[in-house]
Amino acid sequence: MRIYIVLTCAAALAGCTALPRHEAAPARIVRGPLGPAAAAAPAALDHSTQAQRQAALAAGPSGAMHRLGESVASLGDPARPGFWLRTPLVKAPRKGRVALGGKSLKVDLLPGNGPGTSGSQLSLAAYRALGLNLTALPKITVYAR
Repeated sequence: MRIYIVLTCAAALAGCTALPRHEAAPARIVRGPLGPAAAAAPAALDHSTQAQRQAALAAGPSGAMHRLGESVASLGDPARPGFWLRTPLVKAPRKGRVALGGKSLKVDLLPGNGPGTSGSQLSLAAYRALGLNLTALPKITVYAR
């Protein structure tokens, strides 16, 4: 009886090699609304002009700002245009400035993401104007009017 079971199993396994093999379907590439070029180049999402970057980097009147504190910033929503910082250091929108490594940039300060958050989110345009790597987590000083 054992021999019949072994032979039946062997025949069944031998038949498996005769079955057609299905090749794995190639992975489908999903592209966002801006296409693959936008995903590859931050400049494709940053719609600020060179003149706008220079104006944001221009020094403002001295003494007009007071220091709110320091915060670690990450890249905010890259689809949201402009020079802005979402931070728990402010309770209402206002004009301000961020400073990092000798550079200072005018930004719109926006209230943070809610209670208990300690980090800030900096706009793509601000990251690029400050010359930051998009994966950097810089410690910035925040000033407001």
